Order: sequence, then C-alpha cells, then structure tokens
Amino acid sequence: MAGHWWALPTPVRAWLTRRVVVLGAESTGTTTLSRDLAAELGCGWVPEFGRDWSRERPGGLGAPWHTAEST
Repeated sequence: MAGHWWALPTPVRAWLTRRVVVLGAESTGTTTLSRDLAAELGCGWVPEFGRDWSRERPGGLGAPWHTAEST
C-alpha cells in the first residue's frame, strides 16, 4: 500500500495514518519526548498549543480558561 499512498483519497489516508498523543502535566518533558519520538520515527510533530494560547488569549496567563476554549 505504501507504494500507492499517493493514489488513496485524502480521507482514506487520514484514516490509515497512525497518531501518537503525549499527555502530561507542565514541565514533565512531554514536548521533549514528542520531538524526540518524531525524530526517531522520521515523522512530523505538532508543538503544544496550550502554552502559546494561554499567553495570547484575552486576559493572558491570569485569566481563567472557559469550556468554549477547549473545543
């Protein structure tokens, strides 16, 4: 199948793509683990979103999070 990956429709490729999610509290090494794991597997990774959003969102770091922000 890998030799014909280009021929698969996008939704099929998305269904067949494996994903790894690394969860953990702040400052426990999840970013480092994710980056190193992606390098070892030779694939891309997505940096964490919450830290940057906490700084940029209305109210900044001091404002409480709301349910609507987590969806």
